[in-house]
Amino acid sequence: LADSSWGDPRPPVFLFPGLASSRLVAWKAKKCIGPDINVQDNLWLNVQKVVETLTFDPRCWLDCLKLGPNQTDPEDCRVRPGDGLDAVSVLSPGLFTEKPTSVYNNLISYISEAYGYDKNSIIGFPYDWRLSPGKLEERDGFFSSTKARIEAAVQLNGRPGIVFAHSMGNNCILYFFKWLKLRFPRSWESWLTKHIWTYVALAPPLLGAISPLKSVLTGEPMGLPITERMARDL
Repeated sequence: LADSSWGDPRPPVFLFPGLASSRLVAWKAKKCIGPDINVQDNLWLNVQKVVETLTFDPRCWLDCLKLGPNQTDPEDCRVRPGDGLDAVSVLSPGLFTEKPTSVYNNLISYISEAYGYDKNSIIGFPYDWRLSPGKLEERDGFFSSTKARIEAAVQLNGRPGIVFAHSMGNNCILYFFKWLKLRFPRSWESWLTKHIWTYVALAPPLLGAISPLKSVLTGEPMGLPITERMARDL
């Protein structure tokens, strides 16, 4: 990014977050014993909502986030990933919660200040990390929209981009490459050459991830103010 030979504009940056690092937003109201869940409430991660549900209705928030056995929404709740950079910058904005829940916020701030990047050249790709790769495309059209957004950014900036992927985001981008190969067997390699300059893998879980397993087996809450039983369910 610092190479002066790039000139202006510089290559666009594509940000793929890791497990539990995209905001999830409610798109259906849900009645709770205490404060209700309303349309466009930030559910993941909303520390205030976690505290409220533990105080008044221990199951409401958790049941809204859980998917059915076929990765379907519960009857009384619908949750979808947030949009754009905001959804991969900070999960729970607030005076005391912003730093602990920061995802790509520091990187976005740095390259904006140091190299003049803006919303046209930094593109966030939030996704529903609860879903399998096939469901990401089937339900949300994630891979199709990823392709279209990358193409638009490359056309606007006039050069191929840089992919940054963290943790599970690496699996996500690799699934995207596989989807390209299956959907466009004759042109996928030329598409990658035209649109992706380089790929930066940050902590890829190529041998799996231990933290989610710890939560399932032992109830490790991963820093959240929830009980061990809730952590296992989550």
